[in-house]
Amino acid sequence: MVEPGSNVHNAVESAEQNLSLRPEEAERLFRTSARVNAGLSVEEILDAVFEEFRPILPYDRMEYAHVGKGGRRLTTAWVRTTYEPVILGVGNIVEHESPIREIADPDAPPYLENDVVGYSKRKGVDHPARHLAAEGIRAVLSCPMLVNDEAIGMLFIASRSEAFNDRHIRLIRYVAAQIAGAIAQSLLRRELEERNDELEQMHRERSAFIAAISHELRNPLTSVVGLSATLRDSMSQLDAEELELLVGILARESVEVAGIVDDLLIVAREDVGQLNISPVIVDLCAESASIAEVWRDADRLISIKGDPTQAWADPLRVRQIIRNLVSNAVKYGGEHIRIEVGSSGGFSSVEVVDDGPGVTEQDRDRIFEMYGTSSGSKRQGEAVGLGLAVSRRLAEAMDGTLSYRLENGMSSFLLLLPKPRGQADTAAAN
Repeated sequence: MVEPGSNVHNAVESAEQNLSLRPEEAERLFRTSARVNAGLSVEEILDAVFEEFRPILPYDRMEYAHVGKGGRRLTTAWVRTTYEPVILGVGNIVEHESPIREIADPDAPPYLENDVVGYSKRKGVDHPARHLAAEGIRAVLSCPMLVNDEAIGMLFIASRSEAFNDRHIRLIRYVAAQIAGAIAQSLLRRELEERNDELEQMHRERSAFIAAISHELRNPLTSVVGLSATLRDSMSQLDAEELELLVGILARESVEVAGIVDDLLIVAREDVGQLNISPVIVDLCAESASIAEVWRDADRLISIKGDPTQAWADPLRVRQIIRNLVSNAVKYGGEHIRIEVGSSGGFSSVEVVDDGPGVTEQDRDRIFEMYGTSSGSKRQGEAVGLGLAVSRRLAEAMDGTLSYRLENGMSSFLLLLPKPRGQADTAAAN
């Protein structure tokens, strides 16, 4: 952390000796030094400098630009002027061929231009000097802002009426040196505050995520535990139809629990860069049928349409995607669910369609975000928001896509996967 000068009186006395300061100038330096070391924000520091020194320095414009990544970029972070309009404002970026530390060398001559209009005429239409000239600027002076011999930024002053001289150079250089440490500290404080806010947000999201996971796992686990106990204690009292019904529900709820765990594992593996995909030829009809079979006793009618279709994909991940899409349709879709297998645009496809209310237009991107759910879902707040996000990531990991559309009252999730290599070549030729 940068330590600002603690002895303001000594700093001002040194400046008086080096600059032969007039009493008013020394007083302003003293007041400014005290203010900038008082823990102000970057903007407050610069506002204080702008207001304090205008009576003794002939500037109409002051600008602070911070050094960007790589040390070659200057980005304007603060501008204040005595006039309007301002053409060259916050966010302006200037790329330098040489590192900023060379430009900001305290032993190098400062950048001084007392004929901005003439200089601008020799530059291109997009050059900053052209914009400054259009603002009526006549003279520009830049000062490096160094902390431990590292350039953190540049301070620019500009005048519409007067030229700058050697005294102005020495005075503004001293001001820039005085505020550099305070600005560095302010930036560090801001960074720490933002990081703290991020950590607090992560903690809130983690707590909400754990609560949602607990809630979503509790329902199927309760069913699994209860049904298992019933089968254990009362199997001899159940007829064949009752037994088939209970076993079907038990299997479906077990698959639901396994699916949530699989999604969590995908997130964990992706976070550490260990998500592996092992593509082979996959029969999409067979995989879809196996998923539909799990849900055949649910209170939904699930049908499968399409011809035998193959894809080049990881069968485990394909089943995971289809399972998530069908589970999503069962939870939030309509009474009728259809799985359509076929081809689309040179890809093999699986489309899960239902006649439910669908997803609102404003939510159609959000449902694919991690932990995102539709604000219009019938059981808002019950979903963890992993399934669709994980499914899209798995699709993309297999060089495919997963998209959503609502058309003619039908809600549809379309999974596209590459065809096996020979089939893809044939499709392209056709």
